[in-house]
Amino acid sequence: MRCGWLTAARRWLMCAGSLACRRPHADLGVSELRKLKQIADENARLRRIVADLTLDKQILQEVVRKKL
Repeated sequence: MRCGWLTAARRWLMCAGSLACRRPHADLGVSELRKLKQIADENARLRRIVADLTLDKQILQEVVRKKL
């Protein structure tokens, strides 16, 4: 079972803040929308970190393969 705020956060992230998608969030307060924005920013930051680490891992694996 999912929490209500998590479902709302996912809806907000999928909409990417487009004007047409703001209606489903009309029932959310300002503080809740700020929290969703913080979650989206944190999600983007973590995705960049994962992408960087994945690239580092691939580079290191190639180096190890070339040495063997």
